Amino acid sequence: MVERPSIQRINSLEDLWQSDLKFFVNLETKPHYAQHPIVGKLAVHGKYPSYADKIPDACLLWEDHIAEVLQDVTYDYEQRQPFYVALDYNFYDRPELFATSQRDPFLKVFRYVHRILVEAGLISLWKQQWREQLRYDIMGQRSKVDMPDRVNLDFNDMKSAWLVVETIRLYSQYAASSGTTCIERARWRKSYFLSLIVLMFFMSNAFETKIVSLMVRKPSIQRINTLEDLSKSDLKFHFDLDNNPHFANHSVIGTMVAHGSNPLVYDTMPGVAMIWYSDFVELRKELAYDYERMQPFYVLLGYSYLQSIELYWTTFRFIFLKPLQFVHMRLVESGLIDRWKRAWRFRLRTEYIGRRRPRLGIETKMDLTFEDMQLAWISLAAGLAASGVVFVVELLNLHQAERLEKLTLLSLIILMFVMSNAFETKCVFLLIDRPPIQRIKTVEDLASSDLKFHFDLEGSPQFANHAVIGHMVVHGSDSYVYETIPGVAMLWYSFMAKLRMDLAYDYERMQPFYVMLDYSYFHGFELYWKDYRFLFRDTFRYIHSILCEAGLMDLWKQRWSDNMRWHFIGARPRADFNEREDLRFEDMKPAWMCLAI
Repeated sequence: MVERPSIQRINSLEDLWQSDLKFFVNLETKPHYAQHPIVGKLAVHGKYPSYADKIPDACLLWEDHIAEVLQDVTYDYEQRQPFYVALDYNFYDRPELFATSQRDPFLKVFRYVHRILVEAGLISLWKQQWREQLRYDIMGQRSKVDMPDRVNLDFNDMKSAWLVVETIRLYSQYAASSGTTCIERARWRKSYFLSLIVLMFFMSNAFETKIVSLMVRKPSIQRINTLEDLSKSDLKFHFDLDNNPHFANHSVIGTMVAHGSNPLVYDTMPGVAMIWYSDFVELRKELAYDYERMQPFYVLLGYSYLQSIELYWTTFRFIFLKPLQFVHMRLVESGLIDRWKRAWRFRLRTEYIGRRRPRLGIETKMDLTFEDMQLAWISLAAGLAASGVVFVVELLNLHQAERLEKLTLLSLIILMFVMSNAFETKCVFLLIDRPPIQRIKTVEDLASSDLKFHFDLEGSPQFANHAVIGHMVVHGSDSYVYETIPGVAMLWYSFMAKLRMDLAYDYERMQPFYVMLDYSYFHGFELYWKDYRFLFRDTFRYIHSILCEAGLMDLWKQRWSDNMRWHFIGARPRADFNEREDLRFEDMKPAWMCLAI
């Protein structure tokens, strides 16, 4: 502890050169890195890591638009910090290239189009969307449990509590018998010894009574529903009074303003109230959510006032002031400003709720629920019932009862013994020789199973005569893309099948809810409904074929799939808290009280 080695911190290039890190690169295809002025002395021949790889004792060189993503996807959740450190160093490697043939007839056209796309910012937009897609692919599908400050109660966490209770129970029995013996022996000895034992007994009882009173009569929670409740509370508004001194003289919250920094949009700070713009208030309630109590952390009060007009900072004699005002008015009238705000809110939701929230895997540690504690409650009830039977027997002197009463009591005891043994035998039989789980891996397994396909046979009667699934089709409504319905199989479009596998995930068993079979068939053409004598039918066909050949239709489907993933996986509650709630320490208070009694 005294002479432990210091941790190697790398904050500059000098620290990198003095470290033991290595730069892995394929020197056969990229030999110029061996003479690199910065990483040449660190370069060794090896395989270059991928995006999500976390390799100790290795340093990486990545393009600037990938470096930020690399820090996000290679996050060290055990140390609660990024795995890699980005140094403030960059160099010009090569121009942005697209592989084409040397005599490509469209080379000049391609260069012209590429320059137009760069000037318009579309290449940068594509890189940004690529980074978001990469973040989601590596981080979005990670199993998540929100426990940065609070870990869910686990069976292993209760072992120490059960050991303590068992030790106290055994010690209390021994202490009771030993204390009685000591009192009997101390009657003829000094009187202060007996008073000391009685004093300790009353002190322990008083301590237990105090604990029970604290558990039963907990302080009431302060509820704030109006501005009057807010003024009577202890909440404070944090503002930077050096730059915003007018908040100290605010007519409503002036007395509650304190100097400080305003929390971020997703921070949950106890004792702090906030004033936010009306466009982003609902977003704040969603991001700052209390997953322990399953309710919003903040309460929205019905109060608003005009703070300022929407402004853009310019110089007073800005030459384009009037064109800027004209463009802004047209953007507001057309709704593009509101659309930009909605897009910003959606992006903030996906970045924080869908990807950036701290999360841990739950493959090895499952949440403890009320259903998991049924055996404990049954055992506790059985113990209390047995104690009650013994107490009644001793209280009513049934051990001195007549022959008929003894026969009745013994017959009931034998009946309970036989029933309990029969129940245990059935449970043991099911544990040893449990029925096999039905595995479906092929179409033949599907045909021999009990699964059914639900289709609207009034609108789609052709599925009843399907060559493969016709005998399994029943009339019903198709499920949504995120629903998990036992006993129901589905036919979905090929570009949505993988999306369905991601959304319909079984987080209890940590595996996909559905199994995708290697079977496909031609269902129909991609259609768009229009009139028979549509005036622009040929033009529409031409545009649609061009979009398909250019890959824009596939790109639109991919964007739609990503949007669906973000909407259902990212903003989805971490567990189904409508029927199952996490067991907390407060829920175990009655059990502890019963055990103490």
